[in-house]
Amino acid sequence: MTPTLEAVAAGTLHPELVTSGIHGWDEIPDVLTSGRAGHKPVFVLEK
Repeated sequence: MTPTLEAVAAGTLHPELVTSGIHGWDEIPDVLTSGRAGHKPVFVLEK
């Protein structure tokens, strides 16, 4: 995992290109049941 995180930190890997959205932790139930989750939602504790 370290090489992956290093690539993100260096700006050579862009995970935001494959995420379908970044949502707050409290939005998990709504997003996953709404049909708007997309192909790869990311949930964060602080948005």
